[in-house]
Amino acid sequence: MPDAPPPAAQSHSTKATIALVLAIISLLAGPVLFFAQYVALIGIATVSSEPSNPTSATVAVIAVFTALAVLALALPVVALVLASQARRDIKASAGSVSGASMAVTSQVLASVVIGALLIGEVFICLSAAGLCSLDGCS
Repeated sequence: MPDAPPPAAQSHSTKATIALVLAIISLLAGPVLFFAQYVALIGIATVSSEPSNPTSATVAVIAVFTALAVLALALPVVALVLASQARRDIKASAGSVSGASMAVTSQVLASVVIGALLIGEVFICLSAAGLCSLDGCS
């Protein structure tokens, strides 16, 4: 009985790997960036309440606040986009590219992080309006 030919070598999806790494980084860095953003919000309140502080200081703290928000949301969004592209590429490869489970895991992690960060952003907006604090919302 002749030996069966060896199966074709499967390549692994680089996009799925990168998406998973970004999703894990966003899962770990998201809470840190959220806390830093909340501290920046306190800094905005402190700097803007003192009339002797220059306007440039307030603008600088607002820029840091905005940069933290953008960075916190950019990581999981990029992971979600890359995971979607990886899944599409894996389906189109007809089995020659592996990594579908990593792509799905990346999508789930990124979606959870995005949802949690959006809830956090709502809390920060309510805190900025004076309706919420670390003690709760009124």
